Formats: sequence, structure tokens, C-alpha cells
Amino acid sequence: MPQKGPDEQSDFTRWMKTLFWVVLILFSIVKTKTVLYSSLCYFPITYLAALHMHAVIKRSIGWNKSHTISLAAFGGFVALIIAAFPIVMMHKEIITPLIADKFAAACLQRPIHWSYFESLIGIGYAGILALSVGLLLRKKYASAFASLFLSSALCLQLFMIDMVPKMEKIAGGGPIEFYQNLKGKNCYACSLFRTYADLFYFGKMPGINPRDHDREWLLSGPIDKPAFFVCRIDKAHEYQGKYDLHEIKNEYGFVYFRRDAVSK
Repeated sequence: MPQKGPDEQSDFTRWMKTLFWVVLILFSIVKTKTVLYSSLCYFPITYLAALHMHAVIKRSIGWNKSHTISLAAFGGFVALIIAAFPIVMMHKEIITPLIADKFAAACLQRPIHWSYFESLIGIGYAGILALSVGLLLRKKYASAFASLFLSSALCLQLFMIDMVPKMEKIAGGGPIEFYQNLKGKNCYACSLFRTYADLFYFGKMPGINPRDHDREWLLSGPIDKPAFFVCRIDKAHEYQGKYDLHEIKNEYGFVYFRRDAVSK
């Protein structure tokens, strides 16, 4: 495959910069803060970072101590957060009183097993980061960038495998399990907050019953089978004692309701 010429490389770099700034500015302005949208920045950021590292390795541009210090400070901060996170989650009673958000505080009470060994992910990353910083100070740029790249990829992968599923359970594990248990049963399911969990985990199919997606009809209309609802604990007061809803349970940040079919 022929290599790109200088003009092609320059044009592609310009497009990557344009893409980066358009996405960054656009999603800084809009109210929808969805990571799936802003993740479009990942590609230009990765390309521009690789381009910069290649130029440093080829000695086309310089690398000074301020760059090394900035890299060490940011990487050390990330390593500290990853190493401390499991420990903090093992001692939730310390941080819970400091959380003003009633919903977040309740979600943290969900029992999840954490271990001190999980801190080794952050500690290991800090160790390899220190090695990379040492190589940068000795101007061994190719080795420094390679170790930094591999350690970041490994740390991120371990974090995704070990910690992210636990964080998902804390943030919304209850409703997901609730919808999965209802899937296939002759009933309705609806979330009283913004989420797609009821659509996916309950298995709602479009076109079968258009009113299945009508929240107001499910809450107050003449439904022909039981309807189940999930609400955040900080919004539950808007529904408790209303719409003929019967509270099933209240746990870990969510309140669950049932409404029986209307007799004809």
C-alpha cells in the first residue's frame, strides 16, 4: 500500500483537527451530555497523539521536562483514583454522609464485593508510569511511549473487566434484574425515569401494542394486564399514593410499583 504524501498527510491532519474541535465545541454547548456522542473525539485524539509521538521519536519536534512532568502528574492522578476506588467502596460509610444526592447515596448501599487486591491495577499502572517517565528523562522516547501505551491499554482492560460491571450494578443493577425477571410474562413494564433499560431488558417489541410505550395510559388508563414500574427514590413521592400504584419494594435507590389490570 503506497504511503501518503506530505500534502495528503497535512490534509488528513487538518480534517482530524476540525473533527475534534467541532465535536468538542458542539457537545459542550448542547444540554445532552452523552458519552456516546462525544466519543467521536476519540479517533482524532488518538491520531493526533500518535502523530505527535512519531514526530518526537523522529526528533522532528522537541520534548521537554514540562511535558514529562505534566504526563507524570496526570498519569499519577489516574493511577491514584483507580487504586483508591476499591478501598473507598469498601468503606462507604465514610463517604455516604458527604453525598448530598439522595439517589446516589442510596445506590451506594447495594452490596457489592470489593477487595484490596483490586487496587493493584492502579498500583501496577503507577509503577509502569514511573518506568516510562524515567525513559523519557533519558530521551528513550520509543521505549517510553511503548511502555506507556501498553500499560494504559492493559490497565484500561482490567478496569473494564473488574470494576465497570460492579459500577453498573450500583448505578442500575436493580432495575435491570427486575426487568429481566418480568421478561416473557404477560404484563407491562415501564420506567418512570429516562432510560432504555425497560425496552431492552424487558424485551419490548415495536408494533405489537403501541400503547405499551404510553406511560400515561399505563399509569391511569384501562390496562388489560398488570403493569410494573420502576422509579428513582428521589422522584418516588410524585407517584406514591397515586394512580392506584402499589409499592412492591424500595431498595438501593429505586422504588418498584405494580398496577393491576382494570376490571371490565
